[in-house]
Amino acid sequence: MVKKFLLLGVVLIMGLCISTGCSSVQAIEFRVGTASWTGKGKTITKIIGSLDDFRDSDIVEVVEFDKKYDDSFFNDNALLIIAFNTTSGGSEVRDIVVERSGNRIEVELNGVFGTTTVMSGVIVVLEVKKDDVLGVTSINFTTNLPKAR
Repeated sequence: MVKKFLLLGVVLIMGLCISTGCSSVQAIEFRVGTASWTGKGKTITKIIGSLDDFRDSDIVEVVEFDKKYDDSFFNDNALLIIAFNTTSGGSEVRDIVVERSGNRIEVELNGVFGTTTVMSGVIVVLEVKKDDVLGVTSINFTTNLPKAR
């Protein structure tokens, strides 16, 4: 009888693991950083782990970082950059959730709509621990703000 309960418990745990994909989702702590973006028309999702990463990237011409992002900042930290166009001028991101699942980062950006129907750019700079994004190969983001095409 005890063996049956143990076997049933193992089967239930395995079934739960299979149905959830056995993936662990880790919340990533962050601080909101600052940068300006002149590259309207282009969506950006990028991790910057050093000043050299930034200088060698395709965003060096369209993103200007705050001066605090120097070599000492990048010793233990990295920047997660998300920039996109919206059709709602004056939109503002109010709520951000960042999670890691395997080698993928998922970012959820929720905001309030602007008051005009005009294309404008939104840039989100997140300061994260470098160890939290080590090995990440893709960044996906969702938003409730209307994205321009």
